[in-house]
Amino acid sequence: MKQLKKHVDKIVNKSWLVYLLFISTFIFSTIIFCIIFVKKNPHLINENWIYSIDRIGFDFSQIISNLMKGNDPVNNYYGIDFYISRMPFLPYFLYFTYSLISKNFIIIHLFKNIIFGTLVFLTIKNFNKKFNNYFLICCLILLFYVPHNLGISLATVFEEGWLNYLIIILFFLLIGNYKYKSFYLGIVVSTIFFLKGSMYYLTLCIPIIYFFYEKDNTRYIPILFFLLSTLIWGSYSFSKTGYFAFGFKSETLSTRTLAAAYSEGFFKNLYPKFNSDEMNKEVNEKVLNKNFKSEWEVNKYLLNESLTFIKENPYEVSIGLIKKINLILFYPYKDGQVYKNFDNVDKNSVPNQIRFSNFPNKITFVFSLIVLFRTLFLEKNKKKDIKKMNVYFLSILLAYFFPYMVAFPFSRHCTSIYMISNIYLFLYFINKYKLKFLYN
Repeated sequence: MKQLKKHVDKIVNKSWLVYLLFISTFIFSTIIFCIIFVKKNPHLINENWIYSIDRIGFDFSQIISNLMKGNDPVNNYYGIDFYISRMPFLPYFLYFTYSLISKNFIIIHLFKNIIFGTLVFLTIKNFNKKFNNYFLICCLILLFYVPHNLGISLATVFEEGWLNYLIIILFFLLIGNYKYKSFYLGIVVSTIFFLKGSMYYLTLCIPIIYFFYEKDNTRYIPILFFLLSTLIWGSYSFSKTGYFAFGFKSETLSTRTLAAAYSEGFFKNLYPKFNSDEMNKEVNEKVLNKNFKSEWEVNKYLLNESLTFIKENPYEVSIGLIKKINLILFYPYKDGQVYKNFDNVDKNSVPNQIRFSNFPNKITFVFSLIVLFRTLFLEKNKKKDIKKMNVYFLSILLAYFFPYMVAFPFSRHCTSIYMISNIYLFLYFINKYKLKFLYN
């Protein structure tokens, strides 16, 4: 056994070998993911495995299609051009990868996942010099061992395929010891800002908390990055629409999602088993009859419709809130499912199988919340590292989930938090029990 341990130690101590093993596993996982994903979504490729990036959905299809034609990156709904319907990072990343690297479905996914997987690897590797490569390996396993979380991270059709990596990096940067830490945080904050509109509150709150909590002379840099990002996006919006977009109005189509949620029957009958497509149809019909002239008129109308529904239907809103909390903490089934021929099919006939990945996710997250609140309110003489980790973990949780509690989350939206909750628990137990094999 001692000889075996010596051989293992020799391998583990060589960081380049650990990286090679990790990235090889990541490449293999990406290829398998692509094959499975295409079987379920054959419309995304042609017979030569060319990625039809203009068909990915989630309101990105038209934007990417217009980019490929050399036009403005807009969506057209209700006969109106929506210039800021979605944040630009995802469509531009896919467009430039498609144009400059490869059009192959698998290669595009490999390119994206190798880049971001490597960034996660380097971030953990440089987290704290007191930890060895066993710590690195444990973190990587804890982050990616759940199939659902891994699958969402590997994907390119929705923002969480990038967001999961960025939230991981953000969490490690906040609690770790890094040279140029504030600068790297600023870059991550800006990237998240341009990736997903609902993350506006996260990108606003984290730099502010960082500024007041840290004592470093460069702690203002993430705030500058946030302000610069807001200025860039707002200026672009103003140049195209005459309105400076910011806050919850960073994406104009976000109010359509909100209006779909706050429509009669969504929380009672559909959520969380089904997606909001059927409600989107009803929202679209309402808007089409109004003859609006701009995306901001649509945005204002749908926001007012949602607020009116909330005021007039407190019972259904309350049901919705309970269901949202249940989905995040306990719901074991597949959610956000697509149904066809809605009017002619009994919704209960659509299978609602258990998603087994939900069990480690929910258990770990609930356990992390117990530990978090126990250390915040019950434990005395908290260690500095634990206190710092608690502050940032709680801040991320609150800022991340806030927009989803206003609208609604599905399980894929929660994967970022489920992944870092594993790391939170791991670091907590390391600090508490000093697992010697993880230290240099």
